[in-house]
Amino acid sequence: MFRYLLLVLVFVTVKIQSQNQYKSAEGHYSLSGFEIASGIYLIKNKQFFYYATFGAVDLKVYGSYKINNNGDLTLYPDKELLKEFYIYGSKDVAPDNTIKISYYKPYDRKAEKISIISDKETLPFPEFTSNKREVSLTFKRPVSNEIKISIDTSKSTNSFLLPKNVNELKILHNYYAQMTKKMAKSAFKVKEDYLIDDKLKKHKRKDINSKTIEKVLSFIGKKQQNRSFVKRGKTFEIIDN
Repeated sequence: MFRYLLLVLVFVTVKIQSQNQYKSAEGHYSLSGFEIASGIYLIKNKQFFYYATFGAVDLKVYGSYKINNNGDLTLYPDKELLKEFYIYGSKDVAPDNTIKISYYKPYDRKAEKISIISDKETLPFPEFTSNKREVSLTFKRPVSNEIKISIDTSKSTNSFLLPKNVNELKILHNYYAQMTKKMAKSAFKVKEDYLIDDKLKKHKRKDINSKTIEKVLSFIGKKQQNRSFVKRGKTFEIIDN
């Protein structure tokens, strides 16, 4: 009985210490440097929001984080932010055996050359032109319902299954995916009132009030719920890939 009570006491003590660790880490840490405006918000509910602005880049990353007993901080970005492509589909109640996929060129970035693989057939998208920012392919619905997107430069592929009645797709390339993955590997340590980076530079914690916390969590919530858009009267919903 004594051993059981001792184990319960140890468990409760560790849990309280962990909760206090996240509570004391909550705040805003400025990470700004030369020509870079950046920072990170740590919320005691174990959510984070990171931002960085430099040149034409406006990176925003959110997700969860963990602090171990040594104060090491590990960031886990939302899985949607790690995807190379966002794929949206529109449903049509009328049966149709053809699929149309459109690929959009970003305004301020070079477009990746990609191809569609359907039933083992590789279909490259047409080239973009100065006055053509959208290219498309039309082909028969694959028997397997599986479509692969091949990135010509990296030789990598992303695959997804076509939902029922979806016959029109829009592909948007997530140009921040690689930046997000790199950011997630950043090494930080939480010590007292500071966030210490991998260069041992200390970043002072700044208290944040409930209104700021509400704004940060509201922004994250809206981004996570933003899974559709309307174009030319059609609703396109995101397809998991």
